[in-house]
Amino acid sequence: ARRLVASSPPGKPLRPFFQLDGSRLIAGDGFFGDWQRQTIDAFAEAHEAEALLHLGRLIDLLDAGKSAHSDDNVAQLLLPTLAARDVAVVAEATPEEWARLKDRNQSFARLFAPLTIDEPTPSETADVLARIALHEGKRRDVVTEEAAVDEVRALVKRFRPYGSPLGNSVSLLRRLIDGVAEPVEKTVAGQKQAARRKAVRLTREEVVRRFSLESGVPEELLRDDLKLDPDEVR
Repeated sequence: ARRLVASSPPGKPLRPFFQLDGSRLIAGDGFFGDWQRQTIDAFAEAHEAEALLHLGRLIDLLDAGKSAHSDDNVAQLLLPTLAARDVAVVAEATPEEWARLKDRNQSFARLFAPLTIDEPTPSETADVLARIALHEGKRRDVVTEEAAVDEVRALVKRFRPYGSPLGNSVSLLRRLIDGVAEPVEKTVAGQKQAARRKAVRLTREEVVRRFSLESGVPEELLRDDLKLDPDEVR
């Protein structure tokens, strides 16, 4: 993003940047040829707009579009387009996923130039999450306590070992902020409208409670201050 800003001449609009992963490319009614046409149209539009596309997790494209009746997938469909270099794309993969990708589809993997990015340190992760909490909090009128951010990191480290720890932490934090900031509805002149609430706080206890509801893990296993009844787990 910083390179896009730095390379853009003053006064010229920034290059469009769109998220378009496998699940979005194949979203639709499921009729024969729908997702193929949708994908081709999306890349044609990106080419015309000179946009940069983010394709999400690269390994997912090998299976997106497959069904019980066909092995056709997004990666297979995109081979000619990506080989022509008509559209600029970026994607992501862990080292393990990159190795699997090369094993499953060497031709598709060769279309990408890997750029290795080191995992953020714990202090860098904490800084990113603090910035996310501040930004999302201003947008949703939510004050996120520092202990709540620490709890998000701890829960992800313990229960979400797969994928990026930072990405999983950011996703969880955003869901939690959105959850406590959900608007209430009020009726005005016979019409339902969203009523904004006063700023609310996202506490450590609320993080644990909502994570318990989302994951199915009992709160007694997540909080040291709650006693576990042995009779209930027999």
